[in-house]
Amino acid sequence: MSLPRATFTLLATLGLALGLTACGTSRGFTPLYQNTGNPATEVGIRQVVVTNPGREVGERRAAQIVGQELNRFYAAGAGTAYTLDIALTESWETLALRRDATDERFELRLLGRVSFYDPHGRLQHTAVATTRAPYNVQTSPYATETARQNARETAARALAQEIQRRVLLFLGDGRR
Repeated sequence: MSLPRATFTLLATLGLALGLTACGTSRGFTPLYQNTGNPATEVGIRQVVVTNPGREVGERRAAQIVGQELNRFYAAGAGTAYTLDIALTESWETLALRRDATDERFELRLLGRVSFYDPHGRLQHTAVATTRAPYNVQTSPYATETARQNARETAARALAQEIQRRVLLFLGDGRR
């Protein structure tokens, strides 16, 4: 008794698919986008110190955000206890002027001088990370201040991510 050709093709295709699936899982197949943990958190940053010479409330807030983001990223760190020291500098630049010579658009520049110390307190690496965030000057002072704060928070979070990348590149380079 023979099977019709269409049924045979369907069964062969199904058998091949099941066979490949079984081979993939038995050999430790890992999906491409599977979350396997974050090896970056195993760096072992003991302390993140963010200093900011600015005296304005907003400038201190930028330092707090950078510190919080980095502490959150390295919270589960274990192993050697490195210290990350970051000195922030904030500056503003006018990007656009109105016809009456008043400012219309500003850009916040947040510069972080990063020093990476080993557990013995020896300087291992220095880097400079910069980020920028523009904002518009509105007719309402409240809207302008809100835009300035949002630009500062955006720049601080972007700077924290840039510092994370720099530290990981340094540690992955094999020079430590």
